[in-house]
Amino acid sequence: MSQAAPLDIPRWEWRIFAPSFDDVKRLHSRSPKARTVQAEISILCLKSMHDVLIQGGTIRLRWRKQVGPGGLELWDSILHSPFPCPAGMVLRLFEALGMPAPQLPRTHYSERQFLTEILPPNPDLHAVPIRKQSEVFFLEGATCEWAELSTDRCKVESLCIEHEDPRLALQVVRHLGLQSSPNTSHPQGLKTSLYSPLQP
Repeated sequence: MSQAAPLDIPRWEWRIFAPSFDDVKRLHSRSPKARTVQAEISILCLKSMHDVLIQGGTIRLRWRKQVGPGGLELWDSILHSPFPCPAGMVLRLFEALGMPAPQLPRTHYSERQFLTEILPPNPDLHAVPIRKQSEVFFLEGATCEWAELSTDRCKVESLCIEHEDPRLALQVVRHLGLQSSPNTSHPQGLKTSLYSPLQP
């Protein structure tokens, strides 16, 4: 589930939630690279800023490594495993989130077992099923994603700009006039929408 080398190149991100119509319109004026609709489960940890996602039969942890120039955040995928997931890797996930180690009588856990046996005893962990509809664009070399995230409690929109080079990402943020909008990570935006007041 974890490797010594990063699974993906760490990327600098700027994300806003509930972007204004003008922000989205500027991106919609360009032909999207891809349109997707997918189901995923976000594992929200009320005591951690990191990002845990279940999608396509795998679980992944993205780690916020650094806050850089202009408030950009550097994210890196450090844990990744298909289900059934080894118990040892579940322990590493909890350790990375700063959570107490769960009791793990099984050697491996299916996605259903992870969701129904491991998460419920911990009140600070919440599994949130999401329907995600997204459109991806390229702007000045950066990847831009508009997404509509639907849960059983709310529907929110987000706009994310990302690139390996923080200078290029920040250049696009300024080009779109978003530098005055707060940079809000994916898990933080969901926690704010679902569990206000704001959680860490």
